[in-house]
Amino acid sequence: MERATEIEYLTWFCQEADFGPADSDVRDRMQQIFMDKTGKNIPEGWNYASDGETVVDREADRQG
Repeated sequence: MERATEIEYLTWFCQEADFGPADSDVRDRMQQIFMDKTGKNIPEGWNYASDGETVVDREADRQG
């Protein structure tokens, strides 16, 4: 059997993981924590809040 790449697995996991009743809150908070810790925005295409419309990107002066 062919081995998946790390990106294939992480993409699948992100799309399939279900954090229960708090799923949208958990996902939104995880995005915020990522940006806080790395000083980077979420990759394009993944950078939407749980409502699917709000872009969570931060301006360069707000990162950190």
